[in-house]
Amino acid sequence: MNMGKLLKYLSVQKQLLIMQKKLLCTILPAICSLLMLAGCTKEETPVFPPSGHIVLITSTFNNNYLYAVDAMHGSLLWRYTFTHPNQPLQSFSSPTVADSLVFIGSHTKRVYAINLFTGIQKWEYQTGDTVLSTPTVSKGVVFVGSGDGKVIALNAVSGTRRWEYATGSKVYSSPTLSGPTVYAGNLNGRIVSVDSAKGTLRWGVNTRGPIYSSPAVVDGVLYVGSFDSSLYAIDTLNGAKKWEFTTAGKIQSSPTVSNGVVYVGSYDNKLYAVDAATGTKLWDFATGYVIASSPVVKDGVVYVGSYDNKLYAIDAATGTQKWAFSTGGLIESSPAVANGLVYTGSRDGYLYAVDAATGIKRWSFKTADRIASSPCVVDATGAVIQSGINGATQ
Repeated sequence: MNMGKLLKYLSVQKQLLIMQKKLLCTILPAICSLLMLAGCTKEETPVFPPSGHIVLITSTFNNNYLYAVDAMHGSLLWRYTFTHPNQPLQSFSSPTVADSLVFIGSHTKRVYAINLFTGIQKWEYQTGDTVLSTPTVSKGVVFVGSGDGKVIALNAVSGTRRWEYATGSKVYSSPTLSGPTVYAGNLNGRIVSVDSAKGTLRWGVNTRGPIYSSPAVVDGVLYVGSFDSSLYAIDTLNGAKKWEFTTAGKIQSSPTVSNGVVYVGSYDNKLYAVDAATGTKLWDFATGYVIASSPVVKDGVVYVGSYDNKLYAIDAATGTQKWAFSTGGLIESSPAVANGLVYTGSRDGYLYAVDAATGIKRWSFKTADRIASSPCVVDATGAVIQSGINGATQ
């Protein structure tokens, strides 16, 4: 190639490069806009930690955020912004995960399904009133209570309603599924047993006060607390009361059952251990204020939060304190235990990870507002490792 042809060739290549740059400058903004419309914003694109363990939490009162946080280090992975900015999320409902979807209810009268791996909303279902209840998920069905008095069953993939059962009063209790039956309480103080496939009533039992507590079902017996200050044991077959244990305060805490013992908190500031078979008190542990948090038992230790701002670790057999961790606000959140850590939210707006053995803080994560919901810990496959007791995945 002679010099003249070479110079002409280089000139043409230069012009082509200039045209390519102009083209890219023209189309890149459009591509970015399309990606943003599709939900692929920086905020909504999660990056999973090497451990793959994630803590999900909402800050409860006046913002619209669901947070995914690295369970080992406390760094933000992604934050989902709910799509109703003029209606604060105010989610007392806690996140539940199944089949790579995060399910949660809110004051916006909606149940949301959000992809765990992308942070993008898959669907939402509008109810007739506030959803304080934490969803329970089993075999592709989401069960949730609503402030319009209904227990609702939704298709987990599509969000379409399968059935609804009207209980007669607000359902803030989280449904519990056992076998072919779903159980929930309402603010009229009624416990209902509903066929999980058809949504038809099997039986109903009345207590003497509103029920915020979520039932625990073990070996054919349902355990639930009531604002009438009592813990009830009810036969799941026919609704017959087996025993009733009375405390000196209202019970909002959801009971947990371990090794034949029922653990529950009360507004009388105490955590109780009650024999599951007889209803006899085994021990009680006094904190400095109300216990609305639901206890969790792990390796012979009971973990529970109190309105005295503290998270407690208590020997499950003896009721003696192992340690107490102080936060800057009352604790209504129910703890979750995984990775040798106890996770809990506080009304000071922080999600805390505390060493389960020593009570020493490993990390804290600041949210935009106070926390009353409970954490859910999952691994990178979407399997739930541990969730707050007021929500369940089965």
